[in-house]
Amino acid sequence: MLKKLILVMSVLGSISFANASEVEVEQWQAPDCSKFEKFSVCRNAVKADYRRARQSQMKSHGLSFWYYERPTYKGEALTSAFKDKVEGALTLKFDVTTDGKTKNVTLYSASSEEVQIFAQPIITAIENWTFMPIDNMVKGVEWKTEFFYEQKECESEADSDEDDTCNVTDDSE
Repeated sequence: MLKKLILVMSVLGSISFANASEVEVEQWQAPDCSKFEKFSVCRNAVKADYRRARQSQMKSHGLSFWYYERPTYKGEALTSAFKDKVEGALTLKFDVTTDGKTKNVTLYSASSEEVQIFAQPIITAIENWTFMPIDNMVKGVEWKTEFFYEQKECESEADSDEDDTCNVTDDSE
């Protein structure tokens, strides 16, 4: 199988780094995109569903974003994780103070130890988020981020090698 490098991030939650031994293991499976004609349509549907659920939950707490920062994934280890197509999900938790600042951002759960490589950039971004001022502090807001890639089948098993890539042959000669 050839995994086409398409990263899908569904931003779902909050983040702060706890000790690796304190991070809960969460059950996670990449979304089933087989019913969609294109992977990008599946990715967008997954993101839209999550976004609607997050907006509803945020509104129920009286939270509205003032400033939202996306994570910046830089560095050799992160580049390697993307190249290796590390998949999984992270759930973070954080509190929102009355002035709209985030605090106590922690990594709550991860689907695998490997996916935890992506946690620090997400934590850093969440620490910079700002919400509209609120009357009462909100504790334990959850934010989930998923990483998954499109998978394509080789034309035959013989075309696939050990590292799940399809062998391309040139029949033009």
